[in-house]
Amino acid sequence: MRSYISIRNIVVLVLAASYFVAVYLGQNIKLKLLVERVFLV
Repeated sequence: MRSYISIRNIVVLVLAASYFVAVYLGQNIKLKLLVERVFLV
């Protein structure tokens, strides 16, 4: 039972980490687009 709980915790951590990375990358892409637009104009 304990190994199942630890595996579940690892899965939750991985999902949370991937979510934060996706949000972080999404913000970076938006900033990059804004910066490119400013410098192109």
